[in-house]
Amino acid sequence: MRSPFILTGLLMCLVGLSINISTAPNGAKYFGTFWIVIGSYAAFPGIVSWLGNNLAGQYKRGVGMALHIGLGNFGGAFATVIYRSQDSPRYILGRKFNFVNLMGWSLCLSGLD
Repeated sequence: MRSPFILTGLLMCLVGLSINISTAPNGAKYFGTFWIVIGSYAAFPGIVSWLGNNLAGQYKRGVGMALHIGLGNFGGAFATVIYRSQDSPRYILGRKFNFVNLMGWSLCLSGLD
């Protein structure tokens, strides 16, 4: 039963992104940033361990987890495309993209277990 814990972290990220997309004052957006960080750090270990437990064999597990973490780190390069300088200071495009992505993963997880 990992999905409820992962889903809780993703929902915390959604709350934080909702606050940051809104026209709330900067103090509230700072608070929303903390929600995003807390949710992402809460969800990531569950996702990695779920993948590791579902891949059989030592080599498959090693390659699968390396691909997962490597492609996840590629998100930094992808962020340069969706967080454009002309969208500053609110970065609506990047935040909406992340919001939709988190909603999709949350819906996928809600159907599991």
